[in-house]
Amino acid sequence: MTAMLQDTNVNRPAQLINGPYREVLLLGGMTIGALVAIVTWLALFAWRPCPTAQGGPRRVERQSLMLELNATVTERRSARMDVWAPSPVAGAAPEQFPLVLYMAGWGMGREVGQCEGKFLASHGFLVVATDDVMADQAYADPLDEAARASWLDLSSDAAYEQTMTLAPRRALLAARKLTSMIDTLAQSPGLLRLPQGVRVATDRVGIVGFSFGGAAAAEAAILDKRIVAIANLDGWLFGAAADAVLPAPYLVFNSGESLPDPAALDGHDREARYNARLNLAEQHRQATQVAQRADAIRLLVAGSQHGDFQSGSAQWRRWLGYLKHWPHRPTPTQVRRILNDHLLAFFTAHLKLEGSPIPEKSPEAYPHLRRLGARPFE
Repeated sequence: MTAMLQDTNVNRPAQLINGPYREVLLLGGMTIGALVAIVTWLALFAWRPCPTAQGGPRRVERQSLMLELNATVTERRSARMDVWAPSPVAGAAPEQFPLVLYMAGWGMGREVGQCEGKFLASHGFLVVATDDVMADQAYADPLDEAARASWLDLSSDAAYEQTMTLAPRRALLAARKLTSMIDTLAQSPGLLRLPQGVRVATDRVGIVGFSFGGAAAAEAAILDKRIVAIANLDGWLFGAAADAVLPAPYLVFNSGESLPDPAALDGHDREARYNARLNLAEQHRQATQVAQRADAIRLLVAGSQHGDFQSGSAQWRRWLGYLKHWPHRPTPTQVRRILNDHLLAFFTAHLKLEGSPIPEKSPEAYPHLRRLGARPFE
C-alpha cells in the first residue's frame, strides 16, 4: 500500500498556478528583473565619475594635499590640490613628467577634474587639480574678497552688471593662484611627496580649465611664459585674455549650449538674453584666436551640454539627459572619449613635443565632433 501511494505521488502531474496569482507572479518577476537591470546599469555606467575605462599604460597614484603657496603680489596663501602621478617603471632611471594644472569652474571643487587627472597621468603627465578661488581663504583686499566670494549671476540687469564687473578681477585672482602653484612646485617639488623615481618638469606647463576655469587658464598664460598650452572646456573668457591674442597654443571645446540662441538675444528672459549675448561674444573671440594663431583649435561637440565636460558623481543625470534627447545627444562616454583623445594629443604635442596636436583618427571616430574655423558661425 505504501509503495502504491509513493508511485501515485511520483506520477502525479505538476499543477500550474492559474487565476489572478499567476499574473501577480509574472508581474513581480518582470519588476524584479527590471530593477536588477537598472541597478546593474547604474553600477556599471551611471554612478561612475568617469564614464569610460579608457586609460594609458601607467598605473596612477593619487593624493590630496594642502600646500602653502609662494608669496603672491600681496599675501601668502594656501591651496588644496589633488595630485595624479604616473608610476615609474621598475628599475628604470628617474623620469621627469610634464606638469598639467587643472582649474575648476566658478564655485566648483577640484573633483570635477578627476577624469582628466587620472587619464592624463596614465599617459605620462603629472596632473595637479585645484579648487575655484571660492574655496580659498578670504583676501585682505576688500575688492579681491568681493570678487572671490561672488557668484556668476545673470538673473537681472543689476546682477549681470555686477558679474561683468567682478569677473575680470576674479579671473586674475584665479590666474595668480595657478602661477603661484607653478612657482611653488618648481622651487619645492618635494612638497608633492611623489613616488620614488618621479620628477616634475615645470619649464613647459599645460593648463586645462572647465567653464570659468578656462578663463583662469587663459589669463594665467598671459602672466606666465612657462605656460605653453591652454585647454578651455566650454568657458567664457574675461579680463585681459578676453581682449588679447593668447600667447600660447589654444584648444577650446564648445558644447551645443555655447552657440547663441538668436531668439534669446533680444528676448524678455533676462538670464537667457545675457547668456546668449555672452555666447555670441565668445564665438567671435574664438574665431579671432583661430584667425590669429595657426595653432589654435576650436571644436564643437554637437548636442552636448555644458555639464558634460566635467567629471563627478552625477553621471546618471547625464545618462538620463542622453536618453531623453536620443539620438541627437552624444553619450557621456562619447563626450569623455572626445575630451580624453584631444587633450592627450594636444598636451603631448606641446609639452612633450611629440606627434600631432589633433588625434590621428578618422572623423568617423567622433560622429558628434566638428572643427570650427575663423568665422564665428559655420
